[in-house]
Amino acid sequence: MEKATYVHLQPEHTHVINLQQPEEEIIASMAQPVRNCYRNYHKKGVTVHQSQSPDDIKYFLELIHEVAKRTGMSPHPDSYFHKQAGFLLPSKDASFWYATYDNKVIATALFFDSKTTRIYAHAAVNSTPEYRKLNAGTALLAEAIIDAKHRQMEKVDLYGIAPENAPKNHPWAGFTKV
Repeated sequence: MEKATYVHLQPEHTHVINLQQPEEEIIASMAQPVRNCYRNYHKKGVTVHQSQSPDDIKYFLELIHEVAKRTGMSPHPDSYFHKQAGFLLPSKDASFWYATYDNKVIATALFFDSKTTRIYAHAAVNSTPEYRKLNAGTALLAEAIIDAKHRQMEKVDLYGIAPENAPKNHPWAGFTKV
């Protein structure tokens, strides 16, 4: 009998950021590259936007299909994301964020929001080297964290991280740098 192979479709580990501390402490607790990116991304010409418009999910879909083509991953169907955006964005139970450079969307993220918690649900970033070096996804995430603090949420759940000291080939390695 063959040994069963298990594939985890949902992450097993998460990192929760406590927002019930001063903003300066939240920023100071970020990894140095994240802090630097947060403080300087606008100097590189990157602009971060927040949207509640379901139509803006198109930016995410363009990038997630690019990510899927590059990595071989299988994203949910477009209809799944359209439904989430259509129901959750107008009611403010989600927030959609995107970063632009020269009027081109280069990073996106969809967060689920409650009164107390912002959950980092889905993200996609343009991987072209000229855009990758701008770290727009990092800037976007940092802005969403600080925005959650301003909205008096208690925490941000980064949902989907590699465990501490995970090997480089761990399925969630590379996402955890906040």
